[in-house]
Amino acid sequence: MSLAPMSFYAGQGQLLGMIARGAPLPSILEQLARLIEAQAEDLYCSVLLLDEDGLHIRYGVGPRLPDRYLKALGGAAIAPDAGSCGSAMALAQTVIVSDICSDPRWAAYKGLIEADGFRACWSTPILSTQSRVLGSFAMYYKAVRTPAQSELELLAVATQLGGIAIEQQLKQEQLQRYQSQLEALVEQRTAELRHALLEQQALFDNATVGILVVDAERRVLRCNRRLEEMLGYGPGELDGLSTRVYFESDEAWQAYGEATRSALHAGQAYVGDTVAVRKDGRRIWCSSHGKAIDPEDPSKGTIWVGVDITERRLAEAARQELLLEYQAILDNASLGITFTRDRTFLHCNERFDEMFGWPAHALVGQPTLVVYPDEASFEELGRKAIPVLGSGQRLDVELQMRRRDGSLFWCRMLAKAIDPQDRTKGTIFITEDITARKESERALQQALIELQAIFDNTNAGIHLVRERKTIRCNRGMEEMLGYGPGELIGQSTRVIFPSDEDFEALGRSAYETLNRGEVWIGEAQLLAKDGRLIEVSTHSKLMDVHDPSKGTLWVSHDITARKQAEAALLAANEKLERSLAVVGQTYREVSLLGELSSFLQACETPNEAYDCLGRYGPRLFPASSGALYLLNPGSELLEEQMSWGDPQEADPSFGSQACWALRRGRPHLLRGDGHPLCCPHLRLDAQTVASTCLPLVAQGDTFGLLLVLHRGPSLEAEQGDMRQRLAVALAEQMGLALANIRLRETLRLQSIRDPLTGLYNRRFLDEALRRELARARRSQLPLAIALIDVDHFKQFNDRHGHDAGDLVLQEVGRALEACVRASDVVCRFGGEEFVVLMPELPPELALHRAEQLLQGVRQLAPSHGGRPLGPLSASLGLAIFPGHGEQAQGLIDAADAALYTAKREGRDRVMLAAQRLSPHASPPAPARTGGEAGAPGLG
Repeated sequence: MSLAPMSFYAGQGQLLGMIARGAPLPSILEQLARLIEAQAEDLYCSVLLLDEDGLHIRYGVGPRLPDRYLKALGGAAIAPDAGSCGSAMALAQTVIVSDICSDPRWAAYKGLIEADGFRACWSTPILSTQSRVLGSFAMYYKAVRTPAQSELELLAVATQLGGIAIEQQLKQEQLQRYQSQLEALVEQRTAELRHALLEQQALFDNATVGILVVDAERRVLRCNRRLEEMLGYGPGELDGLSTRVYFESDEAWQAYGEATRSALHAGQAYVGDTVAVRKDGRRIWCSSHGKAIDPEDPSKGTIWVGVDITERRLAEAARQELLLEYQAILDNASLGITFTRDRTFLHCNERFDEMFGWPAHALVGQPTLVVYPDEASFEELGRKAIPVLGSGQRLDVELQMRRRDGSLFWCRMLAKAIDPQDRTKGTIFITEDITARKESERALQQALIELQAIFDNTNAGIHLVRERKTIRCNRGMEEMLGYGPGELIGQSTRVIFPSDEDFEALGRSAYETLNRGEVWIGEAQLLAKDGRLIEVSTHSKLMDVHDPSKGTLWVSHDITARKQAEAALLAANEKLERSLAVVGQTYREVSLLGELSSFLQACETPNEAYDCLGRYGPRLFPASSGALYLLNPGSELLEEQMSWGDPQEADPSFGSQACWALRRGRPHLLRGDGHPLCCPHLRLDAQTVASTCLPLVAQGDTFGLLLVLHRGPSLEAEQGDMRQRLAVALAEQMGLALANIRLRETLRLQSIRDPLTGLYNRRFLDEALRRELARARRSQLPLAIALIDVDHFKQFNDRHGHDAGDLVLQEVGRALEACVRASDVVCRFGGEEFVVLMPELPPELALHRAEQLLQGVRQLAPSHGGRPLGPLSASLGLAIFPGHGEQAQGLIDAADAALYTAKREGRDRVMLAAQRLSPHASPPAPARTGGEAGAPGLG
């Protein structure tokens, strides 16, 4: 079967439109059945509903099915054997019956339908969004057949559409009940208010009015009986008394007189309510109407009509309470409620304001257009609503509305005119936010696809069992047991157990737990179709803990390989126990190795690392001795750096070719078992001494060797391997530690050495000068600083190139180093300038040493490219602490000034700061100095 996309989707659209318009459910379901039947000529469909009790079938639609069959289904109880539809609803799952005549579930109904040629029926339950069974959708054929994938998809689509329609109808009925309840409550409260008002009106119309005539002095001239009764006096008791008698106080009496005087003297009537005090002291409310008997002559007195309005006051309080109760209903309703007139908001409850994102009461007085997406949708709803509301019917629509922030959301709106005959009385709207439902409907199809994919593709076997028969299982279960698709369906689960005893034992164990509503977890041995035994780990639980008859769900994992591994593990347990002692020893060794590693990481010099190895080597390798060798740079000779124990069998130095480990680039182990390949650098008794040679490697380069010797009986293979692994780890730690120490030293030298000359750089000079100055201050000894500049250095660069200039700087640096003590510091200051620090050298010796430095430069005869570069000379400025400065910069500035003077005086000479020292008897030859004496020095 293939769907005709355009017509089918158009039919879907019509169905959804009917649902959205609130069309009657039978019409929707019949349209759904005809839409599905239209997809194939020999296809017949039915939609059956589940009664509210959830146990009986309620007739739905079946346009082309036999009427006697459909009538027989009405009121029938659902059960696993109640045909396809009753079974699908009872099991809450799809039931595929390919042959009605042979399927036992059709025993009670096949006589009603087989005469018309029907043979196959596929039914699936219609579920709510909360997975509650609402009914079933069935497809019938007049041929024995099973569904294709496209037919199952069509069945799923029909079920989804039916579920939306039925659930929509149920929600609409629920909302209608709520609307009816709300309308009844409103009518009840309105009737109560009307009754109270009628009572008040009847009281006003039928009560006897109190009449009182008062003179100008506010004394009672006469009154009627009703007034006396109102105030609790006997006949005639009030005559002649001051009206003060029925006021609470003198102040109240005076205030009332002042309040009424202006109106009465102006000839106007005074109307007001006041509190009167009866003779028995009880207070009552009176409504008084007073007027001067003769407006032209107030002295004639006034006449008053008084009405006891105490009851009215009480009624007003009751009415206010009812109004507050009504407002509380509106404010606490879970749905948005609003009253409108002429499409303008009159009142909105809190939920309505909240739903649309408006502050409380902010919508009152605004046009209802503000909550619509646009004017077109506003007008469209108006065209739909006016005729419906005008006829007294209820409007029920679903549409998108707009919040205050402009965002749109889906809502369901119920509306009804307060008085269909009088539109001026307005309309009440009840609004429900259904955005979540809309989103769930959109997600439904995707969720169904994803769930089916999980069921079909999980690597676990999933098995649905009812009455110990397979109702449904996934492909994973079938493949695990070697069955083809659908082969297990309907069979007793006995077929997958090796024996009746296994079948019964698992049943007793599992169902005792399951019937308590608990999850059963266990392992079992199952029988595959080809006779193989499969070990599985299984989780099982009831589909519905309240109704065990709905079956059980079993999820099984094939653990055959794990069981085999466990058996192998048990077999190895004895060997493992034998190794516990070795493990304890290994733990101790690893702990010691960890301690050693932490110390090695903190070592700053190779000697510190050697000392650590000397302390930990005997502890790591008891009854052993060992030695550490390093490769002499530039040769193939390894020399012993340290040892522990008494490694008398090892040479203190040897060539790298004398060790098999160094030749092969990997550890070389002798277990003391007479191994013939003993390293030539070892003098071993191969029967009593075991040895391990381990290369020390860092960044791919071998730079040393670690040797471990063991005296005693030969080592077993396992012991030898463990000792070798420990030795390898020790060698790696030592190699890494020594490489790191070398690297740190290299980096330190790179940071303080000039890369061209190899002399200390200016960075080191700054630190050394500060250090030497501090020492000189403490010891109160002099410190000389010489600043040296190569004369005419620029000419070397210009004439011979920069390579020649670099050569000159290197030669000068070596000459200066050759002329100083070990305690002196020679630095390249920058360019062609050099600095020499000479601690503890008095001025006369410093001058002599300065002359030696210049003499060392003069003796240089560098050549480049086979050509001599000519004679060299230099100028030197000398400053001495503390005479020429006590701070580093001051000394350098003094030496620099002296150097400048030496340049200016003719170069190739020494100048002490602030004066010329040791001048030459005659100016140096131009070829030697490169300039005239007394000319300013430029190089």
